[in-house]
Amino acid sequence: MGALVASAAAMEFRILGPLEISDGGVLVAVPGVKERGLLAILLLHSNELVPADRLIDQLWSDEPPAKAKKSLQVRVANLRKALGPGGGALIVTQSPGYVLRVESDQLDLQRFERLVAAADGTEPGVAAATLREALALWRGSPLADLGYEEFVQGPIARLEELRLAAVEKRIEAELAMGSSADLVQELSGLVAEHPLRERLRGQLMLALYRAGRQAEALSAYRETRRVLDEELGLEPSPALQRLERAILSQDPALELDAVPEARPSAVAPTGTVTFLFTDIEDSSQLVRLLGERYGELLTAHRLVIRDVCRERNGYEVDAQGDALFFAFGRVLDAIESATTLQHALAARDWPSNVEVNVRIGVHTGTPSLSDDGYYGLDVIRGARVCNAAHGGQVLVSDVTRALIPNDQGDRFAVRDLGKHALKGLDRPEWLFQLVIEGLREDFPPPRTAAAPFDVGMPAAATNRSILVCPHDLDRHEALIAIAEPIARRSSRELILIALIGESERLTEAAELVDRRRLELLTRGLAVRAAAFVSASRAEDLVRTVAEQDVDLLLVDAPPTLLDDETLADTLARAACDVAVLVGGDRGVAPGPVLVPFGGAEHDWAAVELAARIAGTDEPLWLAGLSGERSTDGRDASRILASASLAVQRALGVAAQPLLVPPGSEGLVRAADEAGLAVVGLSDRWQKDGLGQVRRAVALEARSPVLLVRRGLRPGVLAPPESMTRFTWTIRAG
Repeated sequence: MGALVASAAAMEFRILGPLEISDGGVLVAVPGVKERGLLAILLLHSNELVPADRLIDQLWSDEPPAKAKKSLQVRVANLRKALGPGGGALIVTQSPGYVLRVESDQLDLQRFERLVAAADGTEPGVAAATLREALALWRGSPLADLGYEEFVQGPIARLEELRLAAVEKRIEAELAMGSSADLVQELSGLVAEHPLRERLRGQLMLALYRAGRQAEALSAYRETRRVLDEELGLEPSPALQRLERAILSQDPALELDAVPEARPSAVAPTGTVTFLFTDIEDSSQLVRLLGERYGELLTAHRLVIRDVCRERNGYEVDAQGDALFFAFGRVLDAIESATTLQHALAARDWPSNVEVNVRIGVHTGTPSLSDDGYYGLDVIRGARVCNAAHGGQVLVSDVTRALIPNDQGDRFAVRDLGKHALKGLDRPEWLFQLVIEGLREDFPPPRTAAAPFDVGMPAAATNRSILVCPHDLDRHEALIAIAEPIARRSSRELILIALIGESERLTEAAELVDRRRLELLTRGLAVRAAAFVSASRAEDLVRTVAEQDVDLLLVDAPPTLLDDETLADTLARAACDVAVLVGGDRGVAPGPVLVPFGGAEHDWAAVELAARIAGTDEPLWLAGLSGERSTDGRDASRILASASLAVQRALGVAAQPLLVPPGSEGLVRAADEAGLAVVGLSDRWQKDGLGQVRRAVALEARSPVLLVRRGLRPGVLAPPESMTRFTWTIRAG
């Protein structure tokens, strides 16, 4: 048996190009289109259980053979045989389907993702070299030999997006190294290929400017503005607008700094920003103890903090007395800085052997940025989180904790401290303590204190969005009632779109969405709005989703539900999660948020969405089948418990189990008692439609119902660092 496992472990699988299998350097042939397709599907979901029904759907589409499961078993057996003696150890039968078990070094995609992640937070030269190594794994279009198969279209798009994101990161690193002139030609080609990708256009503007071609850089901005206006009816992002102003004024911050140590502080991060605040506890007592020597302590303390934060690309925003304020473009950089800081401060010898305890607060948001620095509620919230901490403690907000990648759990453990009111803020904050190995873990409950930083007002745009687009313009309010809590709790920008069929209504529609945009801005949300005439609603929605980095598309249901061709086409093609609101004409009433849960693919997307809507304000109910009609008497409580634990781990939201009898009647009654029901579509929705039970809930329940289809891109809860759905935010078990 050991020899078989060793043989399996020696195999390498490659999907970043034509599908290839190598065993000790020798290519392995897999005969048969279905066998190669089966291998591709299992590799795209490596180490995940893939149900047999899904494999049948994807391999045979609308024309499965009469004995489909038997045919699938034959294909699995053929594939195992082609993979040699270790095939059985690689492809494991596990009810209700199969798992392909591979180590991280056996699949080129996993090696690529690991290298891209390793480049984050490193010096530009190291980052560029690491990203070049990652991109060298690509041998052409992903799964090129299977490109004609329908089931690989979505994965191919995801993989191409992953590659392009890595190219952008590599260019960012090379720009930081001073390779501006050398990059202009490459960037010009990429912009021509991806004309609506604003990050590439910004990089081209910066490369042209640094190459001494200021006029061409400004011309590139004007072209960007023209294209966005003609194609989308939108203005360039705030980040591009700031870059244009900086180029016009020849801002020195755009130049490569002559002093390498100062470079991390050259440019303030924009979009989604993580703030780190520090403050010395009982500093007045230290002043009394040390007298004039307190200045020596203060200088040493600032040096430690600046060295640690700048090493991780921290931008120093402000320093007042013994309090410092840094901004980071990546959540992990801020968390690593906080951990390293407490270790460094604890290890330092201070004057007269006094004890220096520094409290640290970390919060992630979407602040506004002016020439005078950051402002907005997120800045205030970050300062208040710091003030709630004790000396030696690191507190993080709920948003920051949710954005720490799941695979970093071993490095950065957190302790739930519950919800706390913070001074001057209208809603409480769920606080978490960062548990730092080797340092003190037991602290009193969070404290309240005056803020060392006094700052001001609402949020700016993030780099990920929620798109709201009703069929009926009068339905915007109902959809916004759903979207607003999600946007607040996940730091996402709202985009309000009005698609109209007649040009005569364009002015009316534009004025309507702009009024709603202004209303939301006054409530502290990041929001954009646009209206345009559409000849193909589905086509324009799918295009806007792709171009605007949309995580969630929120629409209302037509009377015929999924039988509507436009809605079905949108659901089939949109890359993001899609939620369809049924009912809700009178708004969403307060009350529990119900999710019927069976562990299927779209059920998990429904749970993610429902947890964001419920937050800590409303109960989250997970409904599963009771065991009253099952042959063995077992009910769904175990899978509901697994889901509840996963939701708590990822979101800090507790879910209550609710067992209902089989059939629609019990579920409809449960939905009647809820404020909102969130229902994942069946994995076979394209063939079977809603199905009897889901249709009954959608049409008969008194509460509004959200029908949810999981997408290909990261969901609402995914961290900005994750650009594909190969790693899920929430998993059972």
